[in-house]
Amino acid sequence: PNNIMSYSPWQCRTQFSVQQGARMQCWSSDVLDGWLAIVDIASDVTEGPAPLSVNFSATTEETVLEWSWDFGDGQGATVQNPSHTYVQPGLYDVSVTIMTTKGEYFRISRGLIWAQGDTLIIPQVTGTVGQSLRYDVYAVNSLPLDELWIPFTWAGPLDISYDSATTTGLRTDFLPDKQLVSYSPSNERATYRLRSNGIDKLPYDTGAVLSLWFTCNSSAGGSSSPIEFTSYSSYSPSFVANRATVTPVQTNGAFVLCKAGDVDGNGVGPFIDDMVYLADYMFNGGPPPPLPSSADVNGSGQIDIADLVYLVDYMFNLGPAPVCGG
Repeated sequence: PNNIMSYSPWQCRTQFSVQQGARMQCWSSDVLDGWLAIVDIASDVTEGPAPLSVNFSATTEETVLEWSWDFGDGQGATVQNPSHTYVQPGLYDVSVTIMTTKGEYFRISRGLIWAQGDTLIIPQVTGTVGQSLRYDVYAVNSLPLDELWIPFTWAGPLDISYDSATTTGLRTDFLPDKQLVSYSPSNERATYRLRSNGIDKLPYDTGAVLSLWFTCNSSAGGSSSPIEFTSYSSYSPSFVANRATVTPVQTNGAFVLCKAGDVDGNGVGPFIDDMVYLADYMFNGGPPPPLPSSADVNGSGQIDIADLVYLVDYMFNLGPAPVCGG
């Protein structure tokens, strides 16, 4: 009986409580903003891949002395109908302030522009036969996400098997629903789904969202195999948000076998040619080794003169055999 927000006479407006006044302010500056604003703003597009070019327009019945736009990315303009390009992905609030003969008026449109730059990346990882390798799947999402669908395949010339997946220590670890929803060893493909509870969404950010583990069981057939995102059946790489479902740009990886000492990457060695290749790279500005781990023959984690000495010692002094570096 004491709620006077909606049906009290105009003279009772000063009798609102602090809480009621705050709610009225929220409604008037958000939900009812379009009804109350003196100036309206619009754009020819509201979303698309970054860089995204947008033409803005503003309308008002007032006599405007000055225009001031804020595009939400640190840039602005002082004309009525400006154009702007969003270089970085993100969701942007756009506002305009006008100075008129009656005073200053402000209008904001929250989340008006969505410059998309969503990506999924699987790296290239180097290893040996029998070694289980970890592939961190990296994602860039420009909106908070409800779901991520990550279908992948390991079909290729090498005999590779899928071992497991985890989100431990990653930015998706808090999500309550993490499932391998499809797995077909015979077709060498699977799909992992990451889903929020609808409230605690995956924030827009960058970083690893899923760790996949693969083992190369045999080198017969080649020196590398692709580890790729794929679409099959009803599964496809996708990010699901309230605003839209997006197909991210995908960068695929590979399982690359390391042959220790094969500095020139021709598939054989180590031979004299590999030693010459390494010396040419180090002292004469020659091309870098195609596979750095094969040239890091002492396993120090870097390619330097110690690797050349190590290789010479192995080839001419019966020194220890080359290893694959990190």
